[in-house]
Amino acid sequence: MQLAEVYEKLEETSKRVTPQREQIIRIFSDHAGQPFSAEEIRNFLRAGFGEVGLATIYRTLELLTDLEVLVRETVGDGRAHYHWPVDEEKKPPVMVCMRCGNQTPIPEERLGNIESWATQSLEFQLVDFELTLYGICRLCHIREQRRRRGHESIS
Repeated sequence: MQLAEVYEKLEETSKRVTPQREQIIRIFSDHAGQPFSAEEIRNFLRAGFGEVGLATIYRTLELLTDLEVLVRETVGDGRAHYHWPVDEEKKPPVMVCMRCGNQTPIPEERLGNIESWATQSLEFQLVDFELTLYGICRLCHIREQRRRRGHESIS
């Protein structure tokens, strides 16, 4: 989706393009396909725009979702993440951390193993696939171990 289309949709629904809305729209358009929580958007805005209330951010995210500018998804931690849809119909294969929501692309060379397994071992004629793996990323795993060690040493 082009920025002009977004501004057109806002105009059609009589919604103003406030400076905060414009900054949020630009964050998503500059990072198409990358999911962000409201808190992550607030951090982006703080760095370049100053303090913006979380309620303002949530209202803008919901408005843009209602206008089908953004896609809303909930990951394993229960938090909503929003992203600018990519023009491709097929989502790239990723690993999603259920703690922090970070998405890591799965290397193309690893996908060949899945294709050969399906074709050779299962005699399954694979036409296409989408793959999303959910788990805990390395950094969250390390944080969890440190947190546990901290509690164990206190006991």
